[in-house]
Amino acid sequence: MSSTNDHISVAVEGDPAQDQSVIDTNAFLQFLLSQGMNKSSNTSNTPAPTATATSEKKPNHYFLPISENIFKELLKELFGEPSKIFNDTREIKFWFQKTCFVLAGLYKSKQKEETYDRYVMHLIIMARFVLRNKAKARTSDFIKFYNLQPESNKYFLGNDGEDFSNYYVNYVFCSLLNINQAKEENVLFEDLVYSAFPYGRNVLSLKQKNESPPSVNRTIDLSMNKMKNFLLDFEVVGYFDEHFNLRGHKVSICNYEFEHQEVMFSYMHNKLAILYGVEMAGIEILKTYTFLTDDKASKDIMLEYKIWRGFEGFEEAVFRLTHGRTYNIGYTLLANKFFGLERKINSFWFRFQRETNHRRLYQPVDYYFVVFSVFLGLLTVVQTTLAIVSLIFQVKS
Repeated sequence: MSSTNDHISVAVEGDPAQDQSVIDTNAFLQFLLSQGMNKSSNTSNTPAPTATATSEKKPNHYFLPISENIFKELLKELFGEPSKIFNDTREIKFWFQKTCFVLAGLYKSKQKEETYDRYVMHLIIMARFVLRNKAKARTSDFIKFYNLQPESNKYFLGNDGEDFSNYYVNYVFCSLLNINQAKEENVLFEDLVYSAFPYGRNVLSLKQKNESPPSVNRTIDLSMNKMKNFLLDFEVVGYFDEHFNLRGHKVSICNYEFEHQEVMFSYMHNKLAILYGVEMAGIEILKTYTFLTDDKASKDIMLEYKIWRGFEGFEEAVFRLTHGRTYNIGYTLLANKFFGLERKINSFWFRFQRETNHRRLYQPVDYYFVVFSVFLGLLTVVQTTLAIVSLIFQVKS
């Protein structure tokens, strides 16, 4: 699903090493001005923006609203003190609207609703349940827990099997971490998390021992233009655990729209992510865009594939903003995945296979001419070897 509203609520830090817990939109505007990219478009009586840069292309026709009070309750349950994380909550709210749109589709009991408040309450109580039960939190126990909460009288969960399934409950949990691991089983939630981020167990274990997990801060040699030249294609995904998956000849790239950027950047404050030791996933994914788009051709590819639809001429500023936010961040949780893909794609054997397969599909005459030439060459080698062996036996006899 693509965004139907375009807002921007992002931060730039003059010193990347400083605390980045507050999203400073004024600093973002100053950053745009410093790049010489501000537009003199306020020629009417409309006042210039002072706190946020906003672009509303068209109204939201697809999603129901979320009541402000219940949305604030969700942010508080999930982030603790959201005012210290978000200066502007429009993007994160829009992301939750899209999430609730999916939840409403998965929920079996259909009824006319004017808001997504019921599904937001499912998310709120899920966060509460997991934070209280931690490693013991599982699908079946959530249903019992939910029905004991006072909010369940107004925002009912329904009957297991009739109104919802195990898949729905697991999807509610996965939505809070933006992972695609929901399944139709009664499972421990931590198993879903570590299926998405296998190294998370090690990271959490090291943190519990007050040890710092190893981190690597270097540029990965995989721009989108380079991968395109290696005859690879791209697909846009929304879930964090699918970012940088290689399926056949397609590399999965996570959506870079502003609401996804907000989820990535705020992930380090997500209490569920912290609980499982995977809170760095979002910022590590955000850092990958610094090498994915390190040249103009790569940036054009990103827009071509609608990984991001751009921001009305301010694209370069947003790319630089991402670089500033992630400059001092090293790869830890996802290092094995990212560096493993780099090694694979840059290997001679992988490129040879891609080139061979490409010629077979799109240049069959050249491909089969080469195969025939190699076959003749092998026959020549075999013939020469047999002649030499025969000569040796003749000399010995």
